[in-house]
Amino acid sequence: MEKKRVDWIDVAKGIAIILVVVGHVGSSYHGSGQYVNSDFINFSQQFVYSFHMTLFMFISGILFQKKSDVSVQRKQLLLNYLVPYVTFSAVWWLFKFVMSGFANSSLGVKDLLLIPVFPISFMWFLYALLIMEIVQTFIKTDSVKAEVIQLGTALVLYIIQPLISEIHLFGKYKFSDLGLSDFMINWLYFSIGVIFGKRIVSVIEKNRLATLFGAGIALVAGNLLLYKYPVLDSRLCDFILGSLGVSFLITTSQYLQSVRFLKYLGKRTMPVYVLQGYFLAATRIVLGKLHLVDSFGICPLILCTAVSVLIPVVIYELCQR
Repeated sequence: MEKKRVDWIDVAKGIAIILVVVGHVGSSYHGSGQYVNSDFINFSQQFVYSFHMTLFMFISGILFQKKSDVSVQRKQLLLNYLVPYVTFSAVWWLFKFVMSGFANSSLGVKDLLLIPVFPISFMWFLYALLIMEIVQTFIKTDSVKAEVIQLGTALVLYIIQPLISEIHLFGKYKFSDLGLSDFMINWLYFSIGVIFGKRIVSVIEKNRLATLFGAGIALVAGNLLLYKYPVLDSRLCDFILGSLGVSFLITTSQYLQSVRFLKYLGKRTMPVYVLQGYFLAATRIVLGKLHLVDSFGICPLILCTAVSVLIPVVIYELCQR
């Protein structure tokens, strides 16, 4: 029997995937050398990146449930994540290879051959999530000791990742380019979702209004402070802002759980995630050719985001039919 979906989780995923695209729009324009000094684009990107992937990892942890037959579950995980990862990594590589004259960066044959260890571009998320969920099938969090060990290990990996991220491995590759590096950054949030997710959500539900305003104001204030004083950036700062963002988005999603479009979008995050890059790049190029830009970057941000979210959904629906 199919498990009943939780409306606020679908809404949270819908909001999160929109924020993912917003962040990628800023990165795309920066990669092309545009809006590098735009406070609007720069702050929007910093704000989004401070918590949007944290929210995805936390929710993924909540949704993760071990089955009695873990071998069956591992096969399902490989089907859900590995197949899309390999397929769309190859398609994205081909797109960048063919469109090298328009793309922000070029990819060689070596980049494609190394996807087992070095994810290409935004495909890192599927890679990291696959590792996390596979690892989690081997972990029994049925005791306080086991939970402490998992959280302690995840915390250590989270702290040491910045210390080794700039180590050069070979050629243009650094440790931060490894899929393992992405796992180290995000496993802590996934683990918190697995172990404490339901309890955290329960506390937030009982204090919705206070969480909405308290976390929301603190999130904006913290990002403004970090934007003005980037020297404050640290793993502790990342964790605080990520936690505030998760709390704020969970509360917001609970208030908006009747919004049908967000619920609909939350059920289709995978097609949006794997396809948005193509339409983002194409829209950015077209807007540039048509000179539909402004000094702040508001118009490009809105148009690129809308196109990159809506067209993948339309393609998905056409394929379903």
